[in-house]
Amino acid sequence: MNRRTDYLVTEEEISLTRGPSGLGFNIIGGTDQQYVSNDSGIFVSRVKENRAVGSGWVAPGG
Repeated sequence: MNRRTDYLVTEEEISLTRGPSGLGFNIIGGTDQQYVSNDSGIFVSRVKENRAVGSGWVAPGG
C-alpha cells in the first residue's frame, strides 16, 4: 500500500547545553538510513529523564 502523508513543517531554533552524560535523547532516520520510507528526516526516538531535554518539551514522535 502506498499512501501520501502531508506534514505541517515548522522550524524552531533552540540551544542545548550538553552535560557529562549527553543531551538526553536518541534520534533515528536521516538520508543514509530512512526510518520512514521515502522520508530522509530525523526523528526523536527516545528521551531520557533528568538530562538536557528531559524537561518535557521534547518528545518521541515522527
